[in-house]
Amino acid sequence: MKSHYIILGALAIWPLISKASDVTINFDVDAYGNPISAPSVISATGPQATIPGLQGLEFEGDGSQGGEVVNAVYAGVAAHSGSNVLGFNRSYERSDPELIIFSQPMSQVSIYVSTGYWSFAWTMQALDANDNVLDKETATPPSEGYAPLTVSSTNGIALVLLTCSLPSNDGWGSVTFVCDDLSLTFARPVLQSKQTQQEVYLYWPTWAGSFVLEGSTNLSPAAAWTPITNGIVTNGNNLVFTNSISNMMTFYRLRCPSKTVF
Repeated sequence: MKSHYIILGALAIWPLISKASDVTINFDVDAYGNPISAPSVISATGPQATIPGLQGLEFEGDGSQGGEVVNAVYAGVAAHSGSNVLGFNRSYERSDPELIIFSQPMSQVSIYVSTGYWSFAWTMQALDANDNVLDKETATPPSEGYAPLTVSSTNGIALVLLTCSLPSNDGWGSVTFVCDDLSLTFARPVLQSKQTQQEVYLYWPTWAGSFVLEGSTNLSPAAAWTPITNGIVTNGNNLVFTNSISNMMTFYRLRCPSKTVF
């Protein structure tokens, strides 16, 4: 009797990402590598940050219009890199909190934050698809400088929420505060197995529900991988597929078929 085999870990496909690892969005170039010509006056910008060609990621305000890509010359602080930043100014309703929403789960999200000439704390929270807080970090950048914020989780980050402690009274309304260099690490769910004499159980976390379980009889470069859609059930925090053990050797993998960032 031959056993079933699995490829432990996920084989994810992300277009234009050679190693399915970190991606940095610097707000200076679009998804095609073309320079972004950002305005130097935040009041002249649109209601949401937009980066041409960017897929799988959205910027939006949480009860506000949110930030906008702007030239850092307006912010009173140099960009962390390049010349553009994600800028906020409450006088023009370009306000925090800022949501950054991902179409595919992340395992780590980092960003640099600044309050220009002033020094006020920023907080970033990582949330799952059910808005449960997975991680949280607060940092206070120095005057005219930046501080890094990083959140991470093995449970799949669906979005992050950025807030600044800049006072909300009118005296501070004209202060511009900014973010730059957003770095993302894609979550890679682990495909695990348990086996009895008659059956093999494959399971992976429910937050990776967009990943597709596939099977193949060999691992050659030309191997045909068949999606498995029937017989998958939810058991607690896992998706589970049960198959009877036969004389046919079968390999399994998880694949992410959809496009994501860049």
